[in-house]
Amino acid sequence: MTKAGENQIKSSVLEKKQNDHDEQEERQKFDDLNGRGEQDELLLTYARDVMIEPSSRHVPYFMDDSSPRDFSGLNYNEIFSTLLKNKKNGFFVDCGAFDGEHGSVSMGFERDFNWTGLLVDAGPSGIQKIMMKSRKAWFAPTCMSTQRKSMIVTFEERGMQSRIAQGGSDHTGPVVRSLCLPFHTMMQAMGVSKVDLFNLDVEGMELPILKTIDFNLVPVDAMVIEHFNNNETVRNEIKRIMEENGFRFYLENTYDYLFIHSRVQ
Repeated sequence: MTKAGENQIKSSVLEKKQNDHDEQEERQKFDDLNGRGEQDELLLTYARDVMIEPSSRHVPYFMDDSSPRDFSGLNYNEIFSTLLKNKKNGFFVDCGAFDGEHGSVSMGFERDFNWTGLLVDAGPSGIQKIMMKSRKAWFAPTCMSTQRKSMIVTFEERGMQSRIAQGGSDHTGPVVRSLCLPFHTMMQAMGVSKVDLFNLDVEGMELPILKTIDFNLVPVDAMVIEHFNNNETVRNEIKRIMEENGFRFYLENTYDYLFIHSRVQ
């Protein structure tokens, strides 16, 4: 074997050892932070560290197609622009953001009305794509917890249907180990006290996440909640919780429920 070949092998071995070491460190960090309450100081510090800052407004977007008037494909830009009276400089939470472009509920508001917000998604390929789009919003490359504490989950990547895996080992897509953060941990870490539009699209985990939210602590003006992967009992419970928290049911389509808070006139 040539000297160059030996050096290449050594380099590959060292790189693998470093990757293994990094993976062990991340696993230990997740274990240390697992099960911490939403106001835990160490968890808040981790949340601040893991969030990626928005791109500058001066940096152009890098979209596959930057021309759509409505990225959601469901006319949400026009609907919520009307309901929220063309509000400028608003704040959104987009949980289940996929690649930050296709099917995006938040992109139109960011581009057309100067909004910012928080994108949340744990899918590895989605993470890479979001970071390439130059979104003008914060990005949490993780999942939102279904409890009011942090939790380690297996996250299955399946394109726009990426989700927290639900038991067993029968996965149709790649899986990663993720530390999910509670909604209120994310909001407190960012210093956010009000959300104008919250999109919750997490492939069947909408109800348990919804149950973790104290709308008195962080008021929300409008919500999109996916119902497509939920049965009738869960759908009715979603509606009940929203009504109890002062929301008016506005619209249902094949995939989502749309709600607007009664204080929004």
